[in-house]
Amino acid sequence: MIIAISTEGTLSTENRPVIGSPIADAIKVMNQSDTDIILYVDNKQVGEISEWNNIYQYIRKLEDNHKKNNAMLGLFKFANLIGVTKQELLGNSRKQELSDARQVYYHKLYTSGYTYREIANMFNRKVHSSIMSAKKRIDSLLEVRDSEIVRLYSLFENYMTN
Repeated sequence: MIIAISTEGTLSTENRPVIGSPIADAIKVMNQSDTDIILYVDNKQVGEISEWNNIYQYIRKLEDNHKKNNAMLGLFKFANLIGVTKQELLGNSRKQELSDARQVYYHKLYTSGYTYREIANMFNRKVHSSIMSAKKRIDSLLEVRDSEIVRLYSLFENYMTN
């Protein structure tokens, strides 16, 4: 069996694309296969790999890169929407407008399925506890309907759904 993966996160088996999550699809394909698996990444043969753990690691790395690229694209769009630069949102500024926007974005990533550690790594934060704090803060402010947080959150949700 041949499994081909691109760095964009697509997966195909023997020139037939497989729809959905590359990791889930690859594991499904591997479970149905009783033959050796040959892995191709961006049309380059990685080699015959019979250990599923190695395949999982390759696929996971590609999926993580794809996930990070999507998050950074969303960050760029969000920054443009609120009139700041991507670098300002990625930075460490404590200006209230930047801090609020950054924390709303952390919150949206977390509620979209990213882990605290993934978000911390994307934003070059040393520890993920700052992301946990931000999520808790935004939850509290949304609960009391803080006008600025609700505005940022709504802007983000409306923009991403259009």
